[in-house]
Amino acid sequence: MNKQLKDLFPQWIHQKQDAALIMTNDIDSIVSCAIGKAVFGYEVNQYYSFSKLYQKDLEDTRETIGVDLAIKTGKTYDNHLTKFYGTSISNPESANINSILKVSTENYTDKFAMSTAIMMWSLYDLPLPTSLEGKLILLAIDSGFKGHYDKRFNAVHTQYLELLGFTELVDILNEFDVSVFERITRKLKEQDDRVYRRKTGELYTYLNLDNTSKHLGIRLEIPSGQFSIVQEFTNERFSTSDTHDLMKNNNVFSYALTHRNKGMVSTYKKGESA
Repeated sequence: MNKQLKDLFPQWIHQKQDAALIMTNDIDSIVSCAIGKAVFGYEVNQYYSFSKLYQKDLEDTRETIGVDLAIKTGKTYDNHLTKFYGTSISNPESANINSILKVSTENYTDKFAMSTAIMMWSLYDLPLPTSLEGKLILLAIDSGFKGHYDKRFNAVHTQYLELLGFTELVDILNEFDVSVFERITRKLKEQDDRVYRRKTGELYTYLNLDNTSKHLGIRLEIPSGQFSIVQEFTNERFSTSDTHDLMKNNNVFSYALTHRNKGMVSTYKKGESA
């Protein structure tokens, strides 16, 4: 990663924390948690389904680090857009390129529109997958290839890959048609690349973790053990035109803009709070 960009990240990302990870419910978080484990030995102790927060070791009171999660406060690795306006405040502990570079709805086409996984891959100087399939998968996570094929985002998409130190991936995007990446995405979706929780409390995925691990060159896994509910949330869509600054709402756990002027917010259910 470009040193000037890396230096803008919160300092906690450079040293191992006495903390456990919060996994969310898709392949981006699976891969990103694997990076956290490979680099620092972090284990997953919480799972966030967006409607509920579950925990494995209920006696573990250590700090948690979100992974592919736009929490309002606290340490997290994230790729989502959370700033309504350039003057809006953002979570100062979020390792998020969009927040760090002050991207908001006002300069929406400047956004980093790739995965948390590829950001962390660069942040910790992991070597790119050796196989072409692995590189294609890395670009396909969270539809991270799409900006290259959109005239509104093509130039900035290339700039971000150069900042990440991945000019090799720019060459691959130039070489292949978008249909190649759509095939990879369909393949992952057909396997169902999401994370679920059984009624008995165990987490699982239908994704072929061994095969995907082989291509990416990093061990992917779903944490074992039983996860119990510790918080419940209400999820709602919002529009920036009729919603006040969510960073000032004490009832908000997480939120992200899914389009230029609208998004999703998770709030604590009545009577509950962190």
